[in-house]
Amino acid sequence: MARLLAEIQDPAQLVDIAKWPLDEDFPIFPVGSKPKRTVLCPNPTPYPFLIAGHRYLFKVSKGWRILQHWSEVVAYSLTQLCGIGAAPCFVAIDSSAGEVGVLVEFFYGHPGKVLVPRFITGADLLRNTVEGFEADHDQHHTVGNILFISRWLRIEDRLVKWGRLLTFDALIGNTDRHPENWGVLAERDRDEWRCELAPSFDHGTSLAYQLRNDNIARESCKARIRNHLERGRHHARWSAENPQRGHLELCRLFAEGHPQAAPAMRGVLDFEMDQVDGVLDRCTRFILPDGVLTAARGAYLSQLIAARKEALRAVIGG
Repeated sequence: MARLLAEIQDPAQLVDIAKWPLDEDFPIFPVGSKPKRTVLCPNPTPYPFLIAGHRYLFKVSKGWRILQHWSEVVAYSLTQLCGIGAAPCFVAIDSSAGEVGVLVEFFYGHPGKVLVPRFITGADLLRNTVEGFEADHDQHHTVGNILFISRWLRIEDRLVKWGRLLTFDALIGNTDRHPENWGVLAERDRDEWRCELAPSFDHGTSLAYQLRNDNIARESCKARIRNHLERGRHHARWSAENPQRGHLELCRLFAEGHPQAAPAMRGVLDFEMDQVDGVLDRCTRFILPDGVLTAARGAYLSQLIAARKEALRAVIGG
C-alpha cells in the first residue's frame, strides 16, 4: 500500500531549507505566479524521506494564498490513496526569510540515474502540434487535443491515465491544470524515444485554499458545499467550441465518451474517508510561523472531499 504523508513526514520533522544551496542552473524557477526557488537537498539528508543531492522546488505561501502549501500537501497524500503518480510534497519553512511553504521533489533527474528523461510541458506539445496555438488562450487546450498528442506520442493506456487524472482533479477541485501543469517524460532508448505521462504536480489551486478561516463555519453547510462543487471549472475544455466545463460535467463527458476508462476513473475513488481524516489530523499538528491548518479547516476539508467523492460516483456511474 502507498505511504501517506501521515506515515512519511511527522509534525516534528518540519523541513527548514534556510541553509540549503540554491541550484546554480535554476536558482529562481521561472514558471508560475507564486514565489519559488530551486534548492538542492544537502548530504546527509535531514530526514529519511528526502533525497541527498536531489533538486527540490520551494514554493512560498503568502498573503491570500497563505494556505496553498496545505492544498499541495493534502493533495499529495490523496494521490497516494487514489493511486495517482505525483511529485512528493512536504511542509517546509525558510527560517532565515520567515517564509512558510511546500517543498516539492522533482520527479526526474534523480541522483545515480544513467538516463535522464526530458520533461516536455503540455504547452510545448500543443504549440508543436496544433496550428495557431496561443498559450495565453484556452481555446486549444481541449481534451481532444490532449488525447491526440497522447496517441501521437504512443503513451500506453492514455485513456485510462487521463480519465484518472481528470477524476483526481475533480476530487480536489483543481482549477489550474493549464498546459504548463502537465506534460510527458521522454526518454531515448537507442534510436527510439519512449514517452510517458509525467506525474501529477502543482495542486496549490485546489481544496478551497482561498477560503478564509473566518468563513469556514458559514461554508460548512451542505448547500454551500454543493455550490462550491458546482462553481469549479477545469482548465481544459471538452472541445474548442465549448467553454470550460465544471469538474463533474467534464468527468461525465469523459466517462460517457470513453467508457473503457470509466472503471479506472471509479477506482480513483476507492479509498476510505477515515484514511483522509488521519492525514488531515496529522497536518493540524504542524507548528508553523504562519499558515497553520486549523482543526476546523481540517474538518471542512474532510466534508468537502467526501462530498466530491460522492458526486463523482454519481456522474461516473457504476
